[in-house]
Amino acid sequence: MNLQPGARRFVHVSAADYGVIEGLVPGYFVGKRDTDAEISRLFGERATVLRPGMIYGTRQVNSYTI
Repeated sequence: MNLQPGARRFVHVSAADYGVIEGLVPGYFVGKRDTDAEISRLFGERATVLRPGMIYGTRQVNSYTI
């Protein structure tokens, strides 16, 4: 990850917290949070982490439809 010369911000798109849904997609949210922390560590106040809500729609995860 490198900022372009003269860039003032680094923006990372993550994911909002979802409680029980996080258990249905093992590793996804853990990876997002680890990446959020690393972005903050590397870029400090120049970092912006966006955590949008879920995208509307359904998908099958194992035997669950979410």
